Amino acid sequence: MNWRRHWVNLASILAVLSLALCLAAPILCFAHAIDKRTYIICLDFATLAWFLSAPFWLTPGLFGKKFEEAAAKAWLRVKSASN
Repeated sequence: MNWRRHWVNLASILAVLSLALCLAAPILCFAHAIDKRTYIICLDFATLAWFLSAPFWLTPGLFGKKFEEAAAKAWLRVKSASN
């Protein structure tokens, strides 16, 4: 088992979900589906999750060569033209 590949996959899913929540929370607040306090909590949580998980998804090379190699095998990664 390659735990780094699983970590990149998990970070990818978390980053996408947190980005979706960052986009959905203002829409729900504007539509009066949630109140302002819930909106603030959702946006704070989503922002924190995004900034903690996005680097593993977008630039795994920052964390070393082994993370970069694991990210090349991850399933939710955009393949660059050089690969």
